[in-house]
Amino acid sequence: MSSTSTSENQGLFAKNYNLIQEKTGLPPVIVLAMVVISFYFVVAGRFDEYVTNIVGIVYPSLMSLRAIESKDTEDDTQWLIYWTIYFTFHLFELFFRYLIRKIPFYFICKLTFLVWLFLPITNGALFIYNKIVKGLFSKYEKDLDKAIN
Repeated sequence: MSSTSTSENQGLFAKNYNLIQEKTGLPPVIVLAMVVISFYFVVAGRFDEYVTNIVGIVYPSLMSLRAIESKDTEDDTQWLIYWTIYFTFHLFELFFRYLIRKIPFYFICKLTFLVWLFLPITNGALFIYNKIVKGLFSKYEKDLDKAIN
């Protein structure tokens, strides 16, 4: 039984390793190092706001540019959904900035949340879009159209 679970774990690791390299175009070791360094700065309380914003904007921007240039439309949709969720989160954060920052470990939670949103393995943005945003948008779409017009 242990050899089966070990081979399954190795298969899962290899699958994610290849997926990270395929989606980012970078060796997974470099991606892991960037994640660890980012978490270090946030946990240490140094540049925590800058690091979380860089992680939430720079990498997704680069991947969005790649998506625009690719022939595949699935990645375009993935990154449009990410930016929709990111903007909604950022807007919420703007309005409740002073209250939110009093939450212990806020920037660690924010960094974890942003990474969860854009990682191809987790597809968190798509999850939130399907569970929350899609329903709200369809419910208020006509009202929003009237307000825009």
